[in-house]
Amino acid sequence: HYPDGTAAPIVNQFNTRKQFNGGTLVRQWHGNCGVWTWQTMVSISVGNMHETLFVNGSTTIASPGQTTQTTAGGLFTADSNIGRHTRNEFTAITEFGLDLGYRFSPCTQLNIGYTLIYINDVIQPAKNIDTSIGGSSGHPLVAFQHSDFLVQGLNLGVTRGF
Repeated sequence: HYPDGTAAPIVNQFNTRKQFNGGTLVRQWHGNCGVWTWQTMVSISVGNMHETLFVNGSTTIASPGQTTQTTAGGLFTADSNIGRHTRNEFTAITEFGLDLGYRFSPCTQLNIGYTLIYINDVIQPAKNIDTSIGGSSGHPLVAFQHSDFLVQGLNLGVTRGF
């Protein structure tokens, strides 16, 4: 039991970093039809995804009139998972893009485009929080849980030629 006024902030930090090294194959198609232009693009990249998971945590007990004590580990972090963990994973990244343009004057064109990028088997911080707390089973663990990652984009623009 702690005296009144005791503060006990618990910190849990999960960060990831991904570095992709591989090759890319791209295919593009272009077309013009009067005032309309279009362009499509499909690419696939395959290679190594170097993944790093950083886990850190601490618990601080600050009671009035007593020395503040900070220990390693929080609610979801302990000696069993704190640290820098790395691994390499074969990954494929696919991308699809479509751009349409409407030339409304000899030098000016309006553009709209859509892009979709899909990465399979990528590490994300939230997926790597082991919610099994404490115990003799060595929890929390570092599991390197993966999930798919999808990015979509929409672009609008004006092209002005001289």
